Amino acid sequence: MGYLNSIKRFIFTCNIFLILVNSINALEPLKLEETKEYYPVGLHLEIFEDKTANLTIDDVRKPELDNQWFINKKESPSFGYSKSVYWVRFEIENNLPFEKEWLLEVGYPLIDFVDCYIFD
Repeated sequence: MGYLNSIKRFIFTCNIFLILVNSINALEPLKLEETKEYYPVGLHLEIFEDKTANLTIDDVRKPELDNQWFINKKESPSFGYSKSVYWVRFEIENNLPFEKEWLLEVGYPLIDFVDCYIFD
C-alpha cells in the first residue's frame, strides 16, 4: 500500500460525530435568528477525543466522561491525520416563530463520512 492508501485509512478512522445535546460545560448555544441564513458552529463546539476509537454514543453521553470534553476555541477545529475518533457536540436554540429546514455542512472534503445524532 502506498502513502495515499495509508492516508485514506487514517481518514476512515478519523470520524466526526455531531451530538446535539445540552452540555454540562454550559457553552453558549447557537441561537437561530430570522435574518441569518448561515451559522459557523466552530465556536459553539465541545470536543471529545476517543483515542481507542471504540466508544459508542451511549458511552460518550455518560456523565463520568464530562470532564474529558473540551471547549473548542477555533472557528474551524483541525485534528490532522489521526487514528482517534472525535466526538463533537453543540446545542441549538430555536426561538423562531416558524419552522425552517437547515443543512449541516462539514466543509472538509477529506472526511469520508459523518454520523449525526440528534437529541431533543
